[in-house]
Amino acid sequence: MIKTLVAIATVASLAGCGGVNFASHMPLYIPKYDRTVKVPVEGETATTQVGDSMIAAFNVDTVPALKLSAPVELRTKYNDKWQLVAVVPAGTLNYAGETSAYTFFASAEGVPLKLVNANALEDHETQRGGLAIGATGQMAVYWYWDKDDQRAVSSPVPEAKFEKVKVDLPAQAQKFRRELIYGGVSGTTVSVSYREFADNMARPAFTQDLKYDLSKGSIIGYKSARFEVLKAENSSIRFRVIKQLD
Repeated sequence: MIKTLVAIATVASLAGCGGVNFASHMPLYIPKYDRTVKVPVEGETATTQVGDSMIAAFNVDTVPALKLSAPVELRTKYNDKWQLVAVVPAGTLNYAGETSAYTFFASAEGVPLKLVNANALEDHETQRGGLAIGATGQMAVYWYWDKDDQRAVSSPVPEAKFEKVKVDLPAQAQKFRRELIYGGVSGTTVSVSYREFADNMARPAFTQDLKYDLSKGSIIGYKSARFEVLKAENSSIRFRVIKQLD
């Protein structure tokens, strides 16, 4: 419904009712996935269930983020009849791209937008958006009028309380990973499967099913990985990582 009000307000602006021209941006961000994360760390003891990964090495992307301690509210004139209210909720805002003027941080909850007028009429909805930080510290709330828009608009705010942090992108965004998956134990023989995934798709040509006889020793490995089996059962395995996958 707010889109209808925006359309009405735009028509009013064209009719000479003092419409505001919001700044327009097109943030660009391309994930790099240039850092390798390995779990568990070498020397650590862990327990893994059958079917789960024992040790893994995968590529991730670490991005800057803002931890917003309190909501940021924007109240600004839309035109002579309408006022726009936009709120960036408190929480962690991940890096969403940048332009020559701003770095953009997106709210996972979106930005609630509301148009109100002197007669107390209002309507609201939530759209993509967040907080934009300029090179000299200036701040603005930004949002997209529609979910399909590629270009964002913004309006400045005087201040916002935040902490600069870094976060890893979520697991579904991982581009490449390798795993050793525990398959259970039969007598003194444990089963482990090596798997590779690219863009969350398995690479069957690189899959290998491995078996190790613990009567010949408790230290087993594959490629560069080495780990000591402390206890192997049909439902789980407890082990210590000696060396991770390179």
